[in-house]
Amino acid sequence: TGWLEISIEDFAQSMDATEKQQENFAAIRRKIIEPAVKELTTKDGWMIQWRPVKKGRKVGALRFDFKRNDQLALAL
Repeated sequence: TGWLEISIEDFAQSMDATEKQQENFAAIRRKIIEPAVKELTTKDGWMIQWRPVKKGRKVGALRFDFKRNDQLALAL
């Protein structure tokens, strides 16, 4: 169980986002965040929730809450 709050600039830089993606939060969400959360949830058994933290009207940071899913689904 844990959480991480990271500025959108630091997150984009650490994920090697393109300049165009860095200017557009929707692109970061669609191309980086959602696929990564989906992969970690299905393959590694993490339960991850995330939300944007706004600074005024703009997204200034991301908050991730995560914990291990002890009840992994069995493959049929």
